[in-house]
Amino acid sequence: MVKEEAISINDVVEHDDGSSTITMDLDETTQGILIKQGLQYLIDEMRVTDKVRVVDDNEFSKETKTHQLSNDEANALFHFGFIYAIKAGMKGLENEL
Repeated sequence: MVKEEAISINDVVEHDDGSSTITMDLDETTQGILIKQGLQYLIDEMRVTDKVRVVDDNEFSKETKTHQLSNDEANALFHFGFIYAIKAGMKGLENEL
């Protein structure tokens, strides 16, 4: 769970088309959580879209599981994670209504 102090919203700009641009500061832990969630989001989406199913577990070395992300890769995963968080929040709100 992300602590409220970990996220600081600086500015929200609403656009004519109904979208918004949000400027915020996130601590490193929160950024890491969103990047990991973005990867999970991609995995889940690919399993549904491509009907990928993992049958047997594979064993991987630590070096194989550790990967340095480029800024572009981290940025894309971060945004996928943010999309997932917003969708999860919206579903939570639907359940409360």
